[in-house]
Amino acid sequence: MKKLFAIVAVMGVLTFGSTQLAQAQDAPAAEQTEQAAVAPAADAAAPAAMEATEGGIHKELKTKFIEGTASFMSLVAIALVIGLAFCIERIIYLSLAEINTKKFLAAIEAALEKAKTEMERRVREVRMKKEVIDVTLPAKKNNVGHRHPNTIALEEVERIFIGMGY
Repeated sequence: MKKLFAIVAVMGVLTFGSTQLAQAQDAPAAEQTEQAAVAPAADAAAPAAMEATEGGIHKELKTKFIEGTASFMSLVAIALVIGLAFCIERIIYLSLAEINTKKFLAAIEAALEKAKTEMERRVREVRMKKEVIDVTLPAKKNNVGHRHPNTIALEEVERIFIGMGY
C-alpha cells in the first residue's frame, strides 16, 4: 500500500512539475523585458534592496510567497502534495487495520487494573514500613497520679520569695 502511494505521489509530482516547467519557460522572456525597463530605476532602489536582504531568510521567503512566482509556488505545491499524500496514506492504513476493538479495550483495562493493584501493593508496603512496631523496646512508663495541691502551692510561694531575693 505504501508503494502504491509513493508511486502515485511521484507521478503527481512529475505531472504537476511538468506543467509548471512549461509555464516557467514562458516567464523568463517577460521577466527580461521588465528588467530592461526597470534597470535605470534599480540604481535608486539599491539601498532598499540591501535593507530587504538584511531581513533574513524569513523575510525572503515571505517576499517570494507574496510574489507568487511559478518556481517558488511549485515547490510549495509539491510540499503540499507530498504532505497530503502522507496524510491520506495514514488514514487509509489506519482504516484498513484489522483490530478487535473490544478485545483491545479489554486488554488495556486489564493492564490498567494490574498497574493499579501493583501501585496499591507498593503503597501498602511503604505504609507498613513506616508503621513498624518493635516489640523488643521497653514500654513507655505511665505516670500514675499527680502532685498534691498543697505541694504545688508551697512550691509557688517558695518561687515567689526566691524571686524577691529572700
